[in-house]
Amino acid sequence: MLAKTLIVFLFTAFGYAESREEIIKSWQQIRETSLTNKAKACSDLQNAGWVKKFKHQDIIQFKLSDYCKVPPDVDKNNPEGLLKLAQFYRSEFQPLEAEKLVKSALKLKPSKNLRILLLEEQLKLDQIFQNKKSRLSTLKSLSLLDSEKYSIDYARILWTYSQTKSALAVLARADKKWKKSVSRQYLYFIQGRILDEQNKTSQALKLFEKALKEKAEDSDVLKNLINFYSWKLYRTNKLTKSLEVLEKFTATSTDRFTFVRAQFWMAKIHQKLKREEKAKEIWNQIIQEDPLSYYSALSHFELKKPFQPFQFAKNLKVTSIKDHSKIDSDAADKWRWSEDFSEKVFQESFISNYTNNFYEQKEKDQRILIENMWQAGLTNALTYLLSSAPIEKRQAAYDSYTPFLFPTPYLEQIKAQSLELKLEPSLVLSLIRQESGFNPMARSRTDALGLMQVMPKVARKIAKDSKITFKEDTELFDTELNLKIGTRELQNRLKEFKGNLVLAIASYNAGSDPVQGWKKRRKNKNILEFIEEIPYEETRSYVRLILRNQIIYKRIDSSTEFFFPEEWLKPI
Repeated sequence: MLAKTLIVFLFTAFGYAESREEIIKSWQQIRETSLTNKAKACSDLQNAGWVKKFKHQDIIQFKLSDYCKVPPDVDKNNPEGLLKLAQFYRSEFQPLEAEKLVKSALKLKPSKNLRILLLEEQLKLDQIFQNKKSRLSTLKSLSLLDSEKYSIDYARILWTYSQTKSALAVLARADKKWKKSVSRQYLYFIQGRILDEQNKTSQALKLFEKALKEKAEDSDVLKNLINFYSWKLYRTNKLTKSLEVLEKFTATSTDRFTFVRAQFWMAKIHQKLKREEKAKEIWNQIIQEDPLSYYSALSHFELKKPFQPFQFAKNLKVTSIKDHSKIDSDAADKWRWSEDFSEKVFQESFISNYTNNFYEQKEKDQRILIENMWQAGLTNALTYLLSSAPIEKRQAAYDSYTPFLFPTPYLEQIKAQSLELKLEPSLVLSLIRQESGFNPMARSRTDALGLMQVMPKVARKIAKDSKITFKEDTELFDTELNLKIGTRELQNRLKEFKGNLVLAIASYNAGSDPVQGWKKRRKNKNILEFIEEIPYEETRSYVRLILRNQIIYKRIDSSTEFFFPEEWLKPI
């Protein structure tokens, strides 16, 4: 009682009428209000008695800039004004209101350029609603408006939904109509991908070679083109040519991931050419230089090399951020308040001021920043920081900081849900790490919510089927409810694909329809090769990362060595 009285006295002495506990409670109540009514949250924060005297006004202004946004004052009879208003409501997670405005604007007969902008806005809304029919219709309208950049995107969507004949017709029209403006390299690349899927491999290879002769307007397109061209050479047993392309690519590549990927498949080529020692040398090099990568895990598999458990202290300790040599007492106090408020976005902005030249700082300062980022749950920022380590310091960084990169918050809840549904806890942890970085308040641009990034529409169906009480979308920010529904969605995916882990993971990211289509059209039984051929780059990366995460979580949890689980690579 005496201690509590002293805290209240100290806060009053420094200008606060409320205790720290009361201020934090007030902040949390206002943040909860903001989930359904930002205008009220804005007013509540502005009028809270403690706010004007609060020491760190930049934290207050940071939240006010979010809560107190007002719709732009526009002419609602003008399509340009309606577009601005629609963009505002979409950014404020009110997509239904945004779509109404877009449709109203399109009825006002806007100019061609403005019509294109409105249809682009509709595309973003189609993605939020996951409306396949509307997305196809919107892309078709854009392609017919002489919007050449969308002709290829329209063709890709048609292809994804098995309308390959229509997709090739759209690409042929674009090739004929926009000789100079459309990206020829991209166009030929997509044409080649479609023909390859139709088992017209020789025609596809010719198109890839034709694309390589075109001007490279997009470095990502060129990277994907080279990767896929070398891949098709490999798959058609043109091994020497594939190796030649990969060696040339790795000699100039500055992208670490694509370099390691190329190395892995170069080793596979050497293996097929009976150069076993060379293959082993490359795989061992990958394990040494990129120990936490997906291709490092696969290299263990190829070498039949066991994974060793990580030898870490189970209870990680966090040094106060005020002990950092560059952080003064005022900044440390600001960090503590932002942590008590659970303001992760503000914390990421704050910590970025101290992570410049991170690998030139004293080891003690590095450790303090890492520990505090981990405690704050800044998993994504932490991953980016450590993955940017110079190659000569990467192994040491990973040896020291891996447990911070792969945290296990909510572990007991995750284990309980996993046990109930007969899921691997390492799989659920891996998925959450990738989906939300363990941020229970995460909200995606497509309005997926919470730890497991559950879509409200999906949540309603699962809740109904499983007799789980679920009324408001914002309830998905509750960790217990989110885990209940998210793990059931994952279980449904595994059941749909008969326990095939790779297909289930892919469908959690891309949806069932595309994955069912890939499974049907791609006859490749080798699951590693299937992963390399997933058409969606985001999904391809997602599957690799989930498998990588699982290995690391198993190493953290294990007390004995283990081998790569072969059941994960179950053939299609």
